[in-house]
Amino acid sequence: MYTTRPLSLYKNAPEAISLPPEGPNSGYLVLQDEESTPTCCFGLCKNPSIKDLPFPQNKLLTIEYHVHSDQGGYHTYDKVYLIPVVNQPLSSNRYYAIKADGKRKGEAYASSKEEDMGTCCFFFPRVRDVKPRPFDPDDIYQQFEFSTKNTCTNSKMLVAQSIAPDGHPPRFLRRHGWEMSGQTPKNFIMGEAHGLDFALRAHLPDFSFPLSQESSNSVVVGKWYCPFMFIKEGTEKDQVQISVFYEMTLEQRWERFYTTQNSCGQANKAINIDVVVPTEMVRIGGNEAMQVEQNDATGVVWFKTIDGNKGAEAEVGLSKLIVERMVWEEERGGWAKGKEKQVRVVKEEEYGGMWTSYGCYVMVESFVLRRNDGSLVLTYDFRHTHQLRGNWEPLCLYKSHPDLLSVPPEGPGSGYLILEDADDVGYITTWSGKKTREPIKDLPFPQNKLLTVEYTSGEDNYVDKAAFIPVVDQLLSSNRYYVIVAKDDDKKAYTSGKKEEEKPKPYCFCGSGIYIPDKPPKTLDSYDIDQQFEIFKRTGESFSARSVDPDRKWYGPFMFVREGTQKEQMERTMFYKLTLEQRWERISACKNGDVGGNTVALTVVVPTEVVRISWTEAIPERDEAKTKNEMGLQVKIGLSLVIIERMTWEQERVGWVHGNEKQVMVARMEKYQGGDSWQKFGCYMLVEQFVLKRLDRSLVLTYDFNHTNRIRCKWE
Repeated sequence: MYTTRPLSLYKNAPEAISLPPEGPNSGYLVLQDEESTPTCCFGLCKNPSIKDLPFPQNKLLTIEYHVHSDQGGYHTYDKVYLIPVVNQPLSSNRYYAIKADGKRKGEAYASSKEEDMGTCCFFFPRVRDVKPRPFDPDDIYQQFEFSTKNTCTNSKMLVAQSIAPDGHPPRFLRRHGWEMSGQTPKNFIMGEAHGLDFALRAHLPDFSFPLSQESSNSVVVGKWYCPFMFIKEGTEKDQVQISVFYEMTLEQRWERFYTTQNSCGQANKAINIDVVVPTEMVRIGGNEAMQVEQNDATGVVWFKTIDGNKGAEAEVGLSKLIVERMVWEEERGGWAKGKEKQVRVVKEEEYGGMWTSYGCYVMVESFVLRRNDGSLVLTYDFRHTHQLRGNWEPLCLYKSHPDLLSVPPEGPGSGYLILEDADDVGYITTWSGKKTREPIKDLPFPQNKLLTVEYTSGEDNYVDKAAFIPVVDQLLSSNRYYVIVAKDDDKKAYTSGKKEEEKPKPYCFCGSGIYIPDKPPKTLDSYDIDQQFEIFKRTGESFSARSVDPDRKWYGPFMFVREGTQKEQMERTMFYKLTLEQRWERISACKNGDVGGNTVALTVVVPTEVVRISWTEAIPERDEAKTKNEMGLQVKIGLSLVIIERMTWEQERVGWVHGNEKQVMVARMEKYQGGDSWQKFGCYMLVEQFVLKRLDRSLVLTYDFNHTNRIRCKWE
């Protein structure tokens, strides 16, 4: 099982060629990419010539030799696939040589032994080539080591020798002075294969799917390529014509192995599971198969099945190296083989509420083998019986089918109401506190219940009763509600805090900037955005809410800003408005003619903070004449340290990094993935900017925070 690497990697970083393959029975396949393709005619044409190691595997190679004679000579051509020897680093320069044409197409070239030596007409010893034979990865006579030598004209010449001490390569490799070129056949469609994605594998697939599904969607967590010699289906000649390389992916899914129904809707009913689960299962073309033979002489594990549709027997052979590698991958992921390839699962499950159906699922990792055209060959399932999850279908529709939350209302001016069967009044808790009744633990909120919102701060406890009504024309998944006052006779809707034109009361710079008194509830207007609130689920059983109106800002009293005298400030503006804005800002750009190729190397030093006073860049300096709680900017503008710390806190909680000396070096390697050529390239960085203005909207100061952790690139 091989992973792939671009040839340009080894051209740019030659030391990478010495890295050993990851894990047993593996290796690297080298793909010649656009950057590593040689050109001629001043770059106008691609040069098929290959003059150096390592050799690319996404090319059909032709070895050409010029034979000199009195009649002027002639050329010989031998087509070959050169596959790196398994379990060897590319620096070993060891390859299997597979015949790519002729009667023995698909078989492996082998070195001749001393006992194969013959004599010519003058009784001189002569090497007699042995015929290509079926591939054997352990046969050292089928392995060749390549190298380069300098000729008398100081040019490079490729040479080959046998790995076997007494071996002699076939004549087309044994002769000195041959040349190599490559071409791309139609059945050589190969992409990147980086092996196992450890982080994605550990994450496990999403379990939020309805119980009606027998399995979750599969997630690909690994990808490799297997040369055809390690797969047996039909003759080698047929395989080469269909698929020189097979794609092997590792996919995860949750698969149901036990289910039961609770037609009476009983609560707190225990479920006892006692099921025998197979730990391995092989399918050929979707039909279950059994291992029937393991031929130690050829090292092939055979699987056979009966095609129910055609009544014909299908069989596929896998090299024992592939089977051993698959088992190794699974065992390091926690899989246990079990006795006779099966495990007995015994466990008890219990659900506290009302339920109708239950299913128990096991984590299944499948190695999926496909031909180059995408057609399925074989799947090899490994069931991880240490990874089990139960799925209950409660009486609540949206708990069992969360995807229904995203179903839009039927027609304009409509929406959905949620009905809960329980009789108790629920709680929505935003802080710790004692409760005497079952709290509401998740969204969406029910509309046939009067809800109690409880908040505890220190020794004070606040309780409000309210009805939460979904906003009209909105999906339930938007979590947007009208909140209706329930404690007064006149049921009115809560409304968001003061708008810009209303004067807020001064208070210390904390929370939302200043203290904004609550607006009195008013008659519901379904299209008034100030009467709409978005609810968020927090940790545990708590919730938080924010206004849907995006135009929310901070206000700071003039005492926290210094520009001129306080008397002048009070006459001009009692409050300053502080808004947070986002934008993408370009940090680097280039044209194709400046770099050439499809890779752009980017190294830029970016300041993490930029301050401007009235659009002119400023340098933050501490003014000794001011108090310790103030920061002065070129003596013209002063901001309270409280404001500086709050802005910094806002940025750090979304990933902003201060950097050394307020700057960060951005070093990236970007590659163009488009099919056509590109003209221009630009790299952009997310900038979050605090904008400080007076109430007459005149600009005072901007404070930019450059998020070098959020970079995006654009190609033209």
